[in-house]
Amino acid sequence: MLFSRLIYTLKSTRNYCKQYLPSEEWILKKNNIYHMGLSKNATKQFGEIIYLEYQFNKEDIIKENEEIVVLESVKATDSIKAPFDCVLIENNDEVENNQEQINKDPENTWIIKISEHEG
Repeated sequence: MLFSRLIYTLKSTRNYCKQYLPSEEWILKKNNIYHMGLSKNATKQFGEIIYLEYQFNKEDIIKENEEIVVLESVKATDSIKAPFDCVLIENNDEVENNQEQINKDPENTWIIKISEHEG
């Protein structure tokens, strides 16, 4: 129930209002496109990210809780999961090849862009 309330809040939030998920990702809605990245706290806990792998391509439909991105750090492996049923709009190819951008400025580095999928 709590998770469904969180999803409702995310979907109904105003544009340009950054929200933080319990899993330490941030999500920012811009004109019905959701930008997702890691919080500063996540990168502190997770350690330096050394590898990132996208699991989906542009326009793929992703179900809630499916892994969208696999992240590997010097400490552990984790993933970013879909917060709701969505369509992948764009992977940030720049960070796939240069994770240092996430390590240096996680709060301003988006990793994926998604939109809602009603279906």
